[in-house]
Amino acid sequence: MHDFSIELFNSQKEIIQKTIDQINKDFAGFAPILNIDLTANTSYQYIQEQIAAVLKNIVKEGTYKLSSLLYRIDMPEKFSLNKPQRPTIF
Repeated sequence: MHDFSIELFNSQKEIIQKTIDQINKDFAGFAPILNIDLTANTSYQYIQEQIAAVLKNIVKEGTYKLSSLLYRIDMPEKFSLNKPQRPTIF
């Protein structure tokens, strides 16, 4: 098995932009659009921090909204809010 690091893609602005576009598509109607400036030194770590902040706000609004978002983006059942083990997203 090979180790994988998302950091390998930090210098590939096109892939980062496509990732942001997909996140915005998936989160449409659940959260504001992520406006991330790719001219700055944007990394996947920064994007993860932005998504974590959005998810924290969604959780504050109630678990129904988060459950709906997880369903939309087709998260595996193990991430369901009804299960005792919750993912570490923040």
